[in-house]
Amino acid sequence: MTDPVFLLGIVGGSASGKSRLAEALARHFAPHGAYVIPEDDYYIDATAIPDFDADTFNFDEPAAKEHDLLADHLGRLKTGTSVDAPLYDFTTHRRREATVMRTPAPLILVEGLHLLASPGIAGALDL
Repeated sequence: MTDPVFLLGIVGGSASGKSRLAEALARHFAPHGAYVIPEDDYYIDATAIPDFDADTFNFDEPAAKEHDLLADHLGRLKTGTSVDAPLYDFTTHRRREATVMRTPAPLILVEGLHLLASPGIAGALDL
């Protein structure tokens, strides 16, 4: 049996301090096993968007993120399964080839603007 995973969502607007709060909490709880998953790493890769134009693309709408993948990853982590999470490159608007292995942990902080806009993500969060 695996140890329980507690998923804590931190939601707020741009520049509201959610990333800073999440990182501070992760540092504080690091001895117990804690880390942050940024929702921004789940932006849709620009190569999947026909005629993508970064100047006109609305990065602030929920559809700009691959919430189904994030919800799947959170569900897997809750059941004790590690996942290869994407890393988004904001300079190219593409996902990097490299991924980061996310392993189950006692506390996983998920921070982002649209976490509660997705029923799958909202339902996975413990708080």
